[in-house]
Formats: sequence, structure tokens, C-alpha cells
Amino acid sequence: MLLHLVSLNIKARLQYGRSIIYEMLISMVGYLFEFLAVWIIINQFKVIDGWGFAEIVFLHALGYFVRATSSAFLWDAMWSMSNYMKNGDLDKFLTAPVNPFVYIVGRNFMPYALSHVILGLVVFILTLFFLQINWTLINGILFLCALIGALLIYGSFIIFSGAISFWVIRSHYFLNALTESWNIINYPLTIYPRGLQLLLTFAIPFALLNYYPAVFILDQRDINGLSMIGILIIGIILFTVMYKIWNLGVKKYQGTGS
Repeated sequence: MLLHLVSLNIKARLQYGRSIIYEMLISMVGYLFEFLAVWIIINQFKVIDGWGFAEIVFLHALGYFVRATSSAFLWDAMWSMSNYMKNGDLDKFLTAPVNPFVYIVGRNFMPYALSHVILGLVVFILTLFFLQINWTLINGILFLCALIGALLIYGSFIIFSGAISFWVIRSHYFLNALTESWNIINYPLTIYPRGLQLLLTFAIPFALLNYYPAVFILDQRDINGLSMIGILIIGIILFTVMYKIWNLGVKKYQGTGS
């Protein structure tokens, strides 16, 4: 059902002709400056805490891909929650004969965000040509598990921002904070104080989105492959919890048609 709604959303946007292509190109050009900023910084320092240019771009591209993919599905949907409730539009989703969460997510899929996904994936693949990674079936599967877990973890943060809109009027601030704080994990976690490393690993697990998977596949430290399974499990748990919180908000919602 979700993929069907997403495809309908994309087809509807294509009715506007080339506009969606222009949106994707403009968006892609804008975000190229993120990679340019990384290049400028690394060009000055050459190596950052043992990480070279290709390795840091790999780290950045991995995180960018995770952020872009999760956001393409969930960002607009959760951003719109406050407006849906204020305008009474949420009722039409709740009375439809489909899961309201799936309906809202599919209805608000961002086609132009595919440019971000493509950009992150292309840069990610290009960096592989400059890195010596000993790919095996096992570490490939473990890395994929961590990647899925990372998508779920970041998606959980976005869902939380939509869920709290049932209790907090201006939940947009949380999404803005999420955007502003993202740059902190564009670089190796070890450059930060120990306390911040622990915070980004256990309390606000941004480091699980790209740092630990990158360290594992680049074999920079002794990271157990089971920790990649752990990232997947954490992602599943967080996503489930946030979805349940969102559903709890729906049950408590008192709208014009509820």
C-alpha cells in the first residue's frame, strides 16, 4: 500500500512536466556545497584523527544517504502533522479505510528528495574506488543490516517530531534542531570529547547512523560484527516505539471528525 501511494504521488508530480526535474537538480546542486565544505576542510588538514579524504567523504556520504532516504519518506509527513491538526485535515486520513500512518507517509512522499538519495549513493560508490575494503559476503550482510538499522533510527527521530505534535503545538522546532545538529557526525566521532562521544552513541545515537558502520567496513578499529546486528535491533526497537507513540497521539486526538 505504501509503495502504491508513493508511486501515485510521483505520478501526480510528473503531471507538472519538468518542474520536478528542476526541483531535483536545484536541490542536488544545493547539497553539493555540503560535500564542497567537507573537501575544503579536509584539504586544509589532510588527515583528521587518522581519517583521510576518501574515508571522511565515505563517512559523510553514508550519513547523507541515510538522512536523505529516511527524510524522503517521513520528513514532509511529520512536518505536516501540526498543520493537519490545526486545519482539521487529519480527520480525512483517520477516516480512510487504510492505516493512517501509511496514508500520511505515502501522501507526503517527497519525490525531489530522490536527488539527495541519488547524490549520497553516487558519492558513496565513488569513494569505494579509493578505499581498500575487504568485502566478503558476511561483512557485506552485516553492513547492510547496520544500514537498515540506521535508516530506522533516523526515521524514528522524524516520527517522534510528528508524534509530539499531538501534545506540542510547534513541534517543527524539533525537526529544525535535527537538521542543524546533523553536521556533527560528518566527521569522526573520536575528535569530540569523551562525554559527547557517549552522548552520540547511547543517548542520541547519531553515531550509529554512519560512524560505527563506517569504522566496521573500513576496519579502522576492532568493531565486532555483532554490533552491526545491534544497530539493526536498536533501529527496529526505536522505530516501533516511536510508531506506537504516534498511534497513541492519534487515539487521543480530538478533531472535527473524531
